[in-house]
Amino acid sequence: MNDACKPPSVWSRFSRRTQRDLRGLSVEKPLTQRARTTAAEIAAGFAKCLPLACVLLVGIQFVPVDNRNPPIQSANTIYSIEAVPRNVRAIFDSSCSNCHSNQTRWPWYSHVAPFSWIVVHDVHRGRSLMNFSEWGSYSPKKRDQKLEDICDQLMNGDMPDGKYLLIHRHARLSQEQREAVCQWTQAPR
Repeated sequence: MNDACKPPSVWSRFSRRTQRDLRGLSVEKPLTQRARTTAAEIAAGFAKCLPLACVLLVGIQFVPVDNRNPPIQSANTIYSIEAVPRNVRAIFDSSCSNCHSNQTRWPWYSHVAPFSWIVVHDVHRGRSLMNFSEWGSYSPKKRDQKLEDICDQLMNGDMPDGKYLLIHRHARLSQEQREAVCQWTQAPR
């Protein structure tokens, strides 16, 4: 039988170098040696990508984000319209106002991309859902709904947001604080 008519063997699919390398592998070779080779290759690949990543990181700092606080009309704030007890106001100030008012305190990392993109997005979304600084622009029915939503979200653990709590541990609320806010939101107006 000539070579052209022979059925291809498994080895014929690999180049001669690959065949030699595969034959050189044995069960006795320690796994750590193979792992070190792989780790070295990964490190070399990472080292090649590092300069590009640094350039990219510097470049994204020039992408503008809107992290300004809109002006506040004190007559429109929740504190001017509702009789908010001192303890509830303290809870709102420490755990809610950074995202749900126009009085956001922008920390240093809110000026560093890509973190700034996340922070600005979350603040704008929070303000669009409920804004203590624009409370007067809501109808009485909408205010009642927002107050009900505050209690529901606090009791469900949806608020304060988990990402916010990772960095702002002081914003964590105890069960007593949650109940105090709910008791105020459910009080007749």
